[in-house]
Amino acid sequence: MAAVANPDELEAKARQLRAEANALEKALDPLTRSARGSGWQGSAAQQFQSDVGTDQHAAAAYAADLRAAASAMDAGAAQVRRYLAEMKRIQEQEKLHHMATTQPN
Repeated sequence: MAAVANPDELEAKARQLRAEANALEKALDPLTRSARGSGWQGSAAQQFQSDVGTDQHAAAAYAADLRAAASAMDAGAAQVRRYLAEMKRIQEQEKLHHMATTQPN
């Protein structure tokens, strides 16, 4: 049988990636709140708010990429499980066929 990935490990890594995505999005929350809630005025304040918005959008995009990778890992794990189940079914079928052809009448 060909070497295949461990589906449990793939699912664990997918969960880890989703947790990292959540942490990434939450990491900018305090900075975003301070930028939105500030009473600052002027071009420096506008630039700061713009920079924070850009960073927040970038973090959200990276988090989305992590979630997409996690979904791909989950799909891969499901495919590996189907493959392993099919291999087991074929092996059992071959075993039964072998037993049926080798038994004396």
